[in-house]
Amino acid sequence: GGKTFASDVFAKPKVGEKRLDADITLRNDRNEPTVASVTLEAVDADSGQVAAQISKGIYSLAANEEKTIQTGGNWENPILCWPDRPKMYRMRTTVSMPGGADVREPPFGSREWTWDGPNYRLNGVVWHGWAELNQGDTPDQFLANYRAHGQRFQRMSGPAQNGSSVRWLGMPYDEALDWCDKNGVTIRRCGPLDGEAIGYMAMEENAALRKKH
Repeated sequence: GGKTFASDVFAKPKVGEKRLDADITLRNDRNEPTVASVTLEAVDADSGQVAAQISKGIYSLAANEEKTIQTGGNWENPILCWPDRPKMYRMRTTVSMPGGADVREPPFGSREWTWDGPNYRLNGVVWHGWAELNQGDTPDQFLANYRAHGQRFQRMSGPAQNGSSVRWLGMPYDEALDWCDKNGVTIRRCGPLDGEAIGYMAMEENAALRKKH
């Protein structure tokens, strides 16, 4: 598509409704309005075959406009993604117009997190989570420990700001998230102060706080 393309694609599987929805951000870097056809398909990451035709639509963009569209459709029988049986697809998003096409294929698993009172549910099943600090120094060591100890979540901080980079077990942040998806590691995203030692033992070691509380 040249200067008209999908700048971002976010998959939103809805297992309970047997649907696959997506937020697709379209960008037109031309100095004139344009019209583009957007096709959404689920592609099996292992075989490369199209597993489902999800949606197709025509969208207009003004000159130099960026906008997010919401689209999707029915998907009756995906192979669900479970931590012990991770199954990956690719969301093939094709933005077509005269003269070319832009294609993106971000990976995703067909899974849906919901909550019911105090319980989180994965694909409708109550899913309690726990983790520990016995991680390992390499991805292979981490995965062996994660599985050996029956862990269900891993805490991971978000990318750093101001241009600095974050690596996890030697992998860039986005690569690490993809690796976790492929290997069934459930990530709990956290902020920069989550787990910082500044809050540990505060009451026990601060006489003023002990007296106050």
